[in-house]
Amino acid sequence: MPLSELIASLGSNPYFSAGFGLVGVGAGLAALKKGSQFAYTAFRRYAIITLEVPSKDKSYHWVLQWITAQGQRAQHLSVETTFQQHETGKVSTSFDFSPSPGVHFFKYKNSFVRVERSREKMVDLTSGAPWETVTLTALATNQQLFFDILNEARHMALEKQEGKTVMYIAMGADWRQFGFPRRKRPLDSVILDDGISDGILADVREFIDSPKWYMDRDGVASSEERLVFMTTNHLNRLDPALIRPGRVDVKQEIGLASRSQLHKMYKRFYPDQTSARAEEFADRVIGLGQRKSIAQIQGHFMLFKNDPSGAIENIGNQDISLIKMNELD
Repeated sequence: MPLSELIASLGSNPYFSAGFGLVGVGAGLAALKKGSQFAYTAFRRYAIITLEVPSKDKSYHWVLQWITAQGQRAQHLSVETTFQQHETGKVSTSFDFSPSPGVHFFKYKNSFVRVERSREKMVDLTSGAPWETVTLTALATNQQLFFDILNEARHMALEKQEGKTVMYIAMGADWRQFGFPRRKRPLDSVILDDGISDGILADVREFIDSPKWYMDRDGVASSEERLVFMTTNHLNRLDPALIRPGRVDVKQEIGLASRSQLHKMYKRFYPDQTSARAEEFADRVIGLGQRKSIAQIQGHFMLFKNDPSGAIENIGNQDISLIKMNELD
C-alpha cells in the first residue's frame, strides 16, 4: 500500500484521530505549564526584589519600628514592655509595638511591599532569644527602594535618640539597648570646681576632632572616638597596670566642695536668690573650719527645698543639718 493511501486511511480512522487529539492536547498543556513556570521564574528574577534582615543585624529593630509606623492599620502586633522600678518605689512602664510574626503588606513609594517576619525554633545561645528574620519583598526592579527604606528606618530610630542618653547592657557577645532613651542632663547640672568641666570638655572635643592623628599613631587596632570614664573613691587601691599612662590618658581629682562650688550649688537650688545670699552660705560653710563633700551639701539642701533662708541659718545645727561642726568626712 502506498504511503499516501496509508496516511489517508489513518486519517479516516476515528480511533486514531481521537488518540492523536489527546496527544496534542496533552502536549499543549505540558508546553503551557512549562511556559508558565518559565514566565514565573523570569518574573521573580527581573520584576521582584527581596531583602532579608536577620535579627543579629543592627538594622533589624530599626526596620521593625519603621514597618510599625508604615502599617498603621496592622491588627497583628507584638509588644515589648519596659519595666523599671525606682528606688522610691515608683514604677514606670512603657510599651513598644512591632509587627508580630507572620505576613504583612503596605505600600511605599507606589510599590507594594510584602513583609514576612519569621521566628525559628532555634535560639541564639549568646542571648537566649529565638532566631528571627524579616524578609521584604517588593514588586520593583531597582534596589534603591530598599536603600531608601533602610535609610528612612535608620533616620527614624536615630531621631528618637537625638539629644538623649541611650543605655546598653551586655547580652552575650553583644550590647543591647536597655529601656528607652532618656533625656540628657544639662552639663551645668554637674557642679565641679572652676576650670574642671571646661578642661574635660576641651579634651574630649580635641580627641573626637583628631581621629587621623590617633590612627597614625595607634594603627588600625585603635578604638576610634571611644571614651571610657572610670570613677573610684580609692585610687591607691587600683592595680597600677589598670591606670598606667597610655591606658588612662587623663586623671582628674574631684575633691571636697570649694567656695565656688558652694556658691554655684546654692544658686542652682535657689535660682531666685541673690549672689550675696549665695556668698553668705559659702562663708558660713567655710566658717565651720572643715571642708564638706558635695553629697553633704546636696543632702542639706534637700532638707530645705523651699526654704533658702533656713538652708543658711541651720548650717552647723547638730540636730537637723547634714553640715555639722567637726564632722569627719
